[in-house]
Amino acid sequence: MALSSIWNNKPRGLFSCGLLGITIILQKIADRVSSFLFCLNVARSGKRVFVGRGGTYRYPGSISVGSNIIIGKNVALSSENLPLSSLVIDDDVSIGDGCDIDFTGSVIIQKGAHLAHRVKIITHDHGYDYWNKPKGKPLTIGENVFVGSDVSILFNCNSIGKNAVIGTCSVVTKDVPDNAIVAGNPARIIKYRDDLLAI
Repeated sequence: MALSSIWNNKPRGLFSCGLLGITIILQKIADRVSSFLFCLNVARSGKRVFVGRGGTYRYPGSISVGSNIIIGKNVALSSENLPLSSLVIDDDVSIGDGCDIDFTGSVIIQKGAHLAHRVKIITHDHGYDYWNKPKGKPLTIGENVFVGSDVSILFNCNSIGKNAVIGTCSVVTKDVPDNAIVAGNPARIIKYRDDLLAI
């Protein structure tokens, strides 16, 4: 880390620089502790798993993660604990800060996928009465998918195809085919990545 990122090179900035330096060190320690405890507690974890501080997770025995995983700060992994609920995160996946992943219906995030900040995934529904028993639907996010910031993926979506791109702030209400670029509320197909390669 360059010193210029926390100090203005002037004596009056030394105190602020010192405080920022201490804060950064404490945050890095907290991140390492968070990552270590997460890996100890989940059903399976690979190598080089980073989990940022402030996150929460329920039913760790239903969570499996691969290697080279980045899970940002304040990420919530939750479930209503239906019998087949599970969360599987394959190798080389990154999940941005503030994401909220409900894996009640089961979620598989395949290799190389990236979820940007504050993505919300919902895989269960109570119907019109919250006291009803939840119904779960599985969701698979394909290889090398990019999901932009503040996207909501709702209960009726069961599959996001490989290499798909979901635009920022989109609301995904149905399946997304391979290589599709979708955006909007509700999200609609704008074009396919194959079309871009042909240009």
